[in-house]
Amino acid sequence: MKLRGPDYSMREIAFDRFAQELGISCQSVVYLRLQSDAIPLTQQPEESVFQAAHLLLPEHQAGLCSPSCLLAPLQDQLNAPGADQIAVLRDCGLSCALDWPRVDLLACLCGANESGDRLYTVDHALVMIDCEQMFSTRPADLDGWGWWPDSDNAAAQENANQLAVDLCERVVELPYPTLKWCAGLPADWPLQPDRDLLRSLRLAQLAAANFLIMGPHR
Repeated sequence: MKLRGPDYSMREIAFDRFAQELGISCQSVVYLRLQSDAIPLTQQPEESVFQAAHLLLPEHQAGLCSPSCLLAPLQDQLNAPGADQIAVLRDCGLSCALDWPRVDLLACLCGANESGDRLYTVDHALVMIDCEQMFSTRPADLDGWGWWPDSDNAAAQENANQLAVDLCERVVELPYPTLKWCAGLPADWPLQPDRDLLRSLRLAQLAAANFLIMGPHR
């Protein structure tokens, strides 16, 4: 629990559901109504009783866990000049590694102020976390997605396009009842988000559909 308040909680939970419906490894978050005398509120009494609770995950240590730790070469490979970053993540051995660029792309579709963060588990799986900044504004142009290759590497361009097209197709195919569930609130939750979350999800779908209509990124 981060005590970020009800609006961030609603946005993060809606995105968490949305991402998981798309098959993305994203930390599970649920609605939480605290007792007024709960320890976190005695320490920060100005905070709302309406918050979000996050599934606690066993996190990989800060350093390498062994000489063969999968995290060892990752940053150097991603930062290598002209690297095919999508291929690096695909082949790195970490479970769900490609969900990093996928969530960054969803951040564009979902009008995020900033994308989510990453957590690596002790069994070398990537989980996306801290996605409360989603649905801050309207969808952004996918040209701003940070995973388009800078080089003229045709294979890297194709890999990035393939990932973007696949994810946008998944977004477009989600049925309306699923979007409604993603944006839904508990019956006893008396607050509403600052933004219409269902409308924001529909706008994300429309932005994904527009990308597919426009064709491959160049």
